[in-house]
Amino acid sequence: MVVLTRKIRGGGQRSKAMSVVEAALSVFFEGLFSNLASSEFLNFVTEKEVCEELKKLEKTLRNIHAVLNDAEEKEMNDGGVKSWLVQLQDLAYDADDMLFATEALRLKLTREHQDHRPRKLQKLVDACFPWLRGHNLSFNKEMMSEIQEITARFLDLEADISLLALTKNGGGRPKRTLEWRSTTCLVNETQVYRREKDKETILDLIFGSDERNKFSVIPIIGKGGIGKTTLAQLVYNDRRVVKHFDFQAWIVKRCKGLPLAAKTIGGLFRNKVDIGEWEKILKSEIWNLPAGRSNIITSLRLSYNHLPADLKRCFAYCAILPKNYEFTEEEIVLLRKAEGFLRVEATKQNEDSGHEYFQELVRRSFFEVSNKDESRYIMHDLINDLAQSVAKDICFRVEGDKALKVSSHARRSSNIGGRKDGIKNFQVFNGKKGLRTFLPLKMPGGWWNFSNQVLSELLPEFKYLRVLSLQWCYLTEFSNIIGDLVHLRYLNFSGTLIEILPDSICKLYNLETLLLRGCSRLEEFPSEMRVLINLRHLDITGARSIKMMPMGIGELTNLQTLTNFVVSQDNGSKIREMENLSNLKGGLVISELQNVVKAQDAWVAGLCYKSNLRI
Repeated sequence: MVVLTRKIRGGGQRSKAMSVVEAALSVFFEGLFSNLASSEFLNFVTEKEVCEELKKLEKTLRNIHAVLNDAEEKEMNDGGVKSWLVQLQDLAYDADDMLFATEALRLKLTREHQDHRPRKLQKLVDACFPWLRGHNLSFNKEMMSEIQEITARFLDLEADISLLALTKNGGGRPKRTLEWRSTTCLVNETQVYRREKDKETILDLIFGSDERNKFSVIPIIGKGGIGKTTLAQLVYNDRRVVKHFDFQAWIVKRCKGLPLAAKTIGGLFRNKVDIGEWEKILKSEIWNLPAGRSNIITSLRLSYNHLPADLKRCFAYCAILPKNYEFTEEEIVLLRKAEGFLRVEATKQNEDSGHEYFQELVRRSFFEVSNKDESRYIMHDLINDLAQSVAKDICFRVEGDKALKVSSHARRSSNIGGRKDGIKNFQVFNGKKGLRTFLPLKMPGGWWNFSNQVLSELLPEFKYLRVLSLQWCYLTEFSNIIGDLVHLRYLNFSGTLIEILPDSICKLYNLETLLLRGCSRLEEFPSEMRVLINLRHLDITGARSIKMMPMGIGELTNLQTLTNFVVSQDNGSKIREMENLSNLKGGLVISELQNVVKAQDAWVAGLCYKSNLRI
């Protein structure tokens, strides 16, 4: 790979390479500070002792946050700092779980409070006597002990800052760099014959007078041994090239001749507009790490290190995907969103940011379009190894009965099992109480025979679970235990044989995605689904036994995806409830239209005004 560039006036914003752990922590801390300052949270925190404890926690968090930059720089060569960062990341997850649990409790108490009072009376009492809100007292009491425990652990880590000699904001200490000069671009032109015409052809492409014919990338293609490298060397060393370009780089050797490595490095350089950044990359210490410390190609790790923090977290999540697993963009976006990886921006939906992140990873060659299906993507085996390397303490994959050593810090898991998996195959999950993602992945050729015994013993352990997929599991019913998983944001029953969803699903106030694709035997929804006010995606494609939509579906105003609307025979006027579903977008099928009794009902639904819908 040869890089030639003209100097870009004015430079650009510099982007510092961050470690795996710091990438997660930087986003975590932003979320923690945001949650602690939210008005909804503060309105429920009324006890003086709780307020003081929260202030102590926030002060400690800010002191730790101030030394993250310095810790990242020292992590590579200091095992003590690396261990400190791993402990900090684990604690940050626990703190995030604690705050999320308090939010779930707040929603639960609010709902119970509303259910026990007529609405008019409730508004009057809340306005005149806010100090009578008994559910606030319960809220403060339940959260106090957890806040104290989390704060004490952060204080212990804060005490280690001086022992590790960490300084705030990096202390202005310059990064150590190693000088490097490549010699692979040199060529003895006296020993090269009959390549002048080929060289001039390439130079014409570089310096062509027609702006439309100027190329940013010029491939040289041919069989091995015919002189492609020699031709590139001739162009690289031509005096006109040297004079014209302010910066040149030859990194073929560093990419070890692998096209994938060259592609990812090219994607990295494409996003750097400052020559100083290019030089810093070429002189990075990571090129000189001993080979024995990692089997990951250096250029791939370097490309990862220079990803923005948000992209790092999104990519690292994919460590749970097995090699050769093909996935859709929507699948990955919804999973990441459920884990809280997507920033909330005032000008766009979270999912929009998720799609931008995904496509940026495609542009940087971390994801590739599948050769079998252009609507799906895949990770190259070497990229998959990279994901495993950077997220090995957080993500793990269970593949059959293969022996597995799992970190005590693990938070996410996928399961690639056999046709019938008993409880013995899941012993690796014992003690993994902080697990956030449990993602069994379908084996080719049919269902999993996933016993209810496995679920009844596993799920109570995972009280902080945010992603649960039972897709293609051979299940005909599901226990009400699901209602205890109040952190759930993503629930996938697709391809199962369930006939009725458990009523306890209506306790999942944080649920955002409910996937029921191919649930051909599903007949009805729980009666109180209207309380799932955070639900954004309801996919019932292929659930052909459903005869009517959930009661009060018009109250689910955050819905963006609704694949099918069934007009019931008993109450055809329910189509009017679509009037308030103004956020709907994508494809929508309306079934049983003959059950609409009055044309006025269809007009009230306002489908013609929902411009993002395809009907």
